[in-house]
Amino acid sequence: MTEGRKFDGDKLRYDLLPFDVIDELVKDLTYGAAKYEANNWQKVDASRYKAALMRHMSAYMQGEEIDKESGLPHIVMVMCNAMFLRWKDKHDKNTIEKITGDTAVRFSTALILTKKVRKQINAAKRRASTLMRNKKR
Repeated sequence: MTEGRKFDGDKLRYDLLPFDVIDELVKDLTYGAAKYEANNWQKVDASRYKAALMRHMSAYMQGEEIDKESGLPHIVMVMCNAMFLRWKDKHDKNTIEKITGDTAVRFSTALILTKKVRKQINAAKRRASTLMRNKKR
């Protein structure tokens, strides 16, 4: 029997999604809907979600895995806040703010950290490449 063909190479690859992590995101959304109301997040100013994202990221980076109030992982709450911000960027053009004041400082700091991480990654790649070349010899 020959294998059938399906021309779906240009379609979105939903099979790449980690659905166990998506389930955690949905748990956070369900928690928020019970605490406030369904889709309440769409009515809240984007700056509140920027602040919440940074609080949860700070807790996560300091080693606190689980949020005490919700019982959910901080990193999942970071993902959820990032999703809210992305939705607002796409759908609510009134919430896109100019980068000014302390926001500019945070943005600059993020860029500096990103550059440092990129340098560390490139250095690690070079070391790995050198090790592989030496191993072949």
